[in-house]
Amino acid sequence: MEQLFLLKKIMKYISELFMLINGKTFFTISSLESRISDGQFKHQKISICDYNMIFTTDSENHFIKGIYDIKTDRYDWICVDCKNDYYQISCAPHDYSLWIRGDGDYIYRYISNNKHIVRSEALFKYIKALSDQHAIGIDNTNDLWEYKDGNWQWKNKNVKSASINYAGGEIFIIYY
Repeated sequence: MEQLFLLKKIMKYISELFMLINGKTFFTISSLESRISDGQFKHQKISICDYNMIFTTDSENHFIKGIYDIKTDRYDWICVDCKNDYYQISCAPHDYSLWIRGDGDYIYRYISNNKHIVRSEALFKYIKALSDQHAIGIDNTNDLWEYKDGNWQWKNKNVKSASINYAGGEIFIIYY
């Protein structure tokens, strides 16, 4: 129930971002909820690439992809990978690369057909991707790391949450 509340809060924030495009309301929270809730998957965590493509993890840690169908005004869902465990998906807005927190809480880059490239040697509890070569993550000891061009660089300790500005790469941090 708490996760549903959090998802609604996130969706409200996202809807505010998309609220006015060319003077037109694209979606509201209630309309988006009806578009993503088809009863087939119990979505847990969500990453929105754009209005037409959404990735989620479900209650069974499956990797789910939603493609917007303009004819039905709903998202069609497919399980990209239902064999492995996925705890978080992050779609990078600059190049649509997919970063995942998967098996063992390691960070991977999803390639295709269940192929992954390992991007971390440490365990992470959060990942946020900006591009194929740029992401941030919080490890299991609450340290913030930034991945740039193949290297992880330590940034801060005692980090509760973080996000990265899509335009300039500025990192926003919430500490414990």
